[in-house]
Amino acid sequence: MQFLLLLVPVVLGAAHQAPGQAAAISAAKNAIVQDIEKTLPRATFEAWVQDLVGAQAELKWSTNDCGEQTGNPALDRDLDFPICAEVQVAVARDRQLSLSLMVVRRGED
Repeated sequence: MQFLLLLVPVVLGAAHQAPGQAAAISAAKNAIVQDIEKTLPRATFEAWVQDLVGAQAELKWSTNDCGEQTGNPALDRDLDFPICAEVQVAVARDRQLSLSLMVVRRGED
């Protein structure tokens, strides 16, 4: 099984508020891919991914800490971890595509 991980900052409009899971996923889905990479089309991230994998493919969205937590509560305490919105999709019987967009809160980037 092969994986691809892409971390790209996406700025949310709500200043100084930790975005909820739905807000993080919405920000990622609605990010314009041409703003991430100028050679890509002017489309939302969700539409671009769906176009890559085909209309029949099911996109599964989730959020995570972008792999930043150490697993040690003493070290992680009081740290403000980024939030990544991740989309996963099966692209073949034994292959999965996984793309993550880091959601950055305004004022902390």
